[in-house]
Amino acid sequence: MQTYRTVLLLALLTLMASCASPDATRESTAWLTDPYSAYHQNLYLLAVGSGSTLQEAQNSASANMARIFSSQVSSDQTLRSQYMDYQNNDAYFSESTSDLLNITNVSSHQQLLNTRVLNTHQDDSQHYVLLGINRTETSLLIGSEISSNDANIRSLNSIINGTDSKTEQLSRINQASMLMEVNRNLIAQYDILSSFAYSDAADYNSMERNFEQIKKGIHFSVSGEEQAARSVISSLNSSGYTVSGEYADFEVFVAVDQHEAHLNRDDAVFMNWNVNIIITNLYDNDVNTYEAKGRSGTLSESLLQARVYDDINDEIRKTFSTFLTSQLFSQN
Repeated sequence: MQTYRTVLLLALLTLMASCASPDATRESTAWLTDPYSAYHQNLYLLAVGSGSTLQEAQNSASANMARIFSSQVSSDQTLRSQYMDYQNNDAYFSESTSDLLNITNVSSHQQLLNTRVLNTHQDDSQHYVLLGINRTETSLLIGSEISSNDANIRSLNSIINGTDSKTEQLSRINQASMLMEVNRNLIAQYDILSSFAYSDAADYNSMERNFEQIKKGIHFSVSGEEQAARSVISSLNSSGYTVSGEYADFEVFVAVDQHEAHLNRDDAVFMNWNVNIIITNLYDNDVNTYEAKGRSGTLSESLLQARVYDDINDEIRKTFSTFLTSQLFSQN
């Protein structure tokens, strides 16, 4: 009886050893070079990473996953930052969408995109991690956000076409334009994960053409300091508005103040400058003020004024249109 038990135990040990044979080990770690040998590509989007620690390997896999999206999704942190500015005080903007815009932010994949560690392996001092995103779960999540944003875009479009207030029209256009840009981003994500391209969104191109016509029908008159005023006119034209002295909806006055900056430098001269742009809504006399300050310097007194206006014009070009969007034509 004892002999029988011994033989049985040896047989069992032999069977266990065979399960840990090199061939079996190679099969269980085939995902290191072929991730989809372990999980079907229709079920998961996969990425492999390696590192000297398990955390480094997971970070590497997250970075590789991010690259899959970043090659086709034009998301960046500027878009998310702009979206979050709206999100803080606007019912049309949700935290869930803000989270999804983090898709190319490596540190956010585990939490935000249903990314799971599906497998790990250690070989000597090297760690490996297999990350996966469940395509069905995540595409449903993204699709839900697209649908919600799309409903808000349609609602905003109705308000835009139903109001006579120029300020409200422009405010709602800014909201709708931001949501359309976000949804295009989310649709690109959805199309990477899903077997079917997303096709239920509204015709954003048609809406945008309508928005362009509305903006073109809004007139600004511009006066004041000549050189800075030219920069304001250029910025308004670039933003799609019409600059005309007749039938103005908004009146813009540009003022520039300068005073010498004494920095005790023998090799250069400097000038402090301040730009004030007063914008009056001629329908309700509401007034908003744009202000920019700076200091310009050059080696020669004769070149200083040219440098001052180069810097002023550059500042207006970079920030005035943003001021119109975020301050003058924002809906709280």
